[in-house]
Amino acid sequence: MVARLVSALNEIGWITDFTQFSNAALTVQFEMPQDRIPRLRPALASLPLSLTSASLEVLPRLECATASPPSENVSGSLQVTFVHAEPDLRIPVPAVPG
Repeated sequence: MVARLVSALNEIGWITDFTQFSNAALTVQFEMPQDRIPRLRPALASLPLSLTSASLEVLPRLECATASPPSENVSGSLQVTFVHAEPDLRIPVPAVPG
């Protein structure tokens, strides 16, 4: 899922940052040229994820906002919650000298 999300976002823009919360959630910040916003909904629809009703309401408004001449890049973020029965992912943190 994560690899497919990264690939989809990199096709229409670029990822600027991400934060992983164990294996429970992921936040991805991205940017894209304004004229590529209409490609976001089909890209997300091709992934095995479900958008919240709030996200489904915002996407059409964003697409309509691109009717004006494109200007700068647009920033966005996705918060992905993984639904599974696996235990938390434990990542050992190395000791810092001193």
